[in-house]
Amino acid sequence: MPQFELISQRNRERYFKIVGPVADLFARAGIHPNILSIAGLLLSIAAGVIYCHGSFFWAAWVVVLAGICDTLDGRIARQTNKKSDFGAFFDSTLDRYSDMFLFIGLAYYFAGGRPFSCLYRPEGRRRSAPGP
Repeated sequence: MPQFELISQRNRERYFKIVGPVADLFARAGIHPNILSIAGLLLSIAAGVIYCHGSFFWAAWVVVLAGICDTLDGRIARQTNKKSDFGAFFDSTLDRYSDMFLFIGLAYYFAGGRPFSCLYRPEGRRRSAPGP
């Protein structure tokens, strides 16, 4: 039975050829893999907020950056011998939270939510004074 591959081996090698030097740079700079896991989570939160506003193009690019952080954290952990059970659990947990924030942003947008309506006022509208 043929095996299904989401990304071909050739494209995977191309990707790692691009990301590898960045991982080497971060490893030499002493950046801890957990910092990149947290950066990926923060980028995913930002992408969720951008999805709330309906800017799918920009949100997708932020998701790509979050994915690169996710790739780099494991690669750097292996390169610097900082692999641990805690690190694997921490990364996996933050990945699930990242997914959650992306889906919340999309769900909020498609449910017809008005993103940050308390902060966003269209031109010409003024906040009315509270009634008696």
